[in-house]
Amino acid sequence: MRAAVVEKPGALVVREVPEVAIDETECLVEILACALCNSTDLKLLEGHFRNRGPEMYPAILGHESVGRVVRCGSQVRSYREGDLVLRAGASYPSGEGPSSLFGGLAQFGKVKDPVHGGSPAHQVVPPETDPLDATMLITLKETLSWLQRWPVAAGQSLVVMGSGPVGLAFGYFARLLGCAPVVVLGRREAPLAKALELGAADAVVSTADGDTEARVREVLGGGADRVIDAVGDDRLVELGFRLLDSGGRLGLYGISASRTPGDMERRALDIPMGRLEWSLDSFAPREAEAHEEVLQLVRKGELRLRDWYTHVVPLEETRSGFELLRRKEAFKVVVKT
Repeated sequence: MRAAVVEKPGALVVREVPEVAIDETECLVEILACALCNSTDLKLLEGHFRNRGPEMYPAILGHESVGRVVRCGSQVRSYREGDLVLRAGASYPSGEGPSSLFGGLAQFGKVKDPVHGGSPAHQVVPPETDPLDATMLITLKETLSWLQRWPVAAGQSLVVMGSGPVGLAFGYFARLLGCAPVVVLGRREAPLAKALELGAADAVVSTADGDTEARVREVLGGGADRVIDAVGDDRLVELGFRLLDSGGRLGLYGISASRTPGDMERRALDIPMGRLEWSLDSFAPREAEAHEEVLQLVRKGELRLRDWYTHVVPLEETRSGFELLRRKEAFKVVVKT
C-alpha cells in the first residue's frame, strides 16, 4: 500500500509500505481522506515538534483521517464493516515498518475497539457524510471540547491569537457559547476576512499593523477575560499576558516548536505585570465528548464542514499540499487517499 512517509526532517516521499495487520480487537480501515494539520503536521515534517527527536523517523504522518471499516476482528463490538470512522492510522510492530506519527496519510490503517483499550476518538460518523468534509470534524470537536473544559461563559470577552483553522474554530464556538466580544488576531488579511465570513469573530485585528495591544484594548474597552494561544508561539504568549484583564485566564493550546516542559510557565513569571492577577491554563481536549454536539450542528445546517477547507490533493501530491500551507496559499488542505 502507499503512504506519505517523512524519511528525515524536511524529506517527505509517497512510497510503498507494508500492509497493515490487525488483531482480534482491531478493525482494518480503508482510509479515504486525511486533512493536513497546519501546525502539528508541519512541525513533525520539519523535525521541530516538542519532545520528539530523530528517532521518530521514518514515520507516517496524519491524525485527521476518515476511513471505511473493511474488516473487523472477532472480538470487536463497537464497529461493523462499512462504518465511517475517524482517526484510523497505519502502525506496525517495532522494526516492521515506518513509525506512526498517527499514520493517517496512508491507504489503509486500523482502529482498536475502545472496549479493548482503543482510543475513544475513533468515533463513527453518519454514513452519508462526505469523507473529505468529515476530516474537519476532528479540529472542530477538539476546539469545542477544549472551550467547554476550560470553561468559557456567556458574556466573557475572548481574544484568539491565531487565524488558522484552529483559531477560527475557537472563535466560532466561543461565540456560539455566548462569549462577547470575540476578537481574532492574525498577520494576514485573507484568514482574518475568513474569520468574519465564518462568524468566528466580532472583530479582527492584524498583528502586522501598529500597536496590537492598544488596538485590542480599544476594541474590548479594556483587557480580555480570556486569551487563547492557538498557534504555539512564545512571542504571542507574552502578548497574551499583556492583553488580559485582572483575573483573566490565558489558555495554551498551540504547541511551541521549541518549548520544553515548564519553560513558558517560568517565562510567564518574568513578565512585568505589576500586581495584576492572572491564570495560565494548559490541558488536552476531549474531542469525543463533543462528537454528538458538533454532528447536531452539521445536521441542522448551522455548521457547514465544506467551509473549513480550501484545497484537496491526491495522496501522491501530499508534498504539494504541505507547500500550499507553507506558502500560505491554502487555509486547510485535505489529502484524498
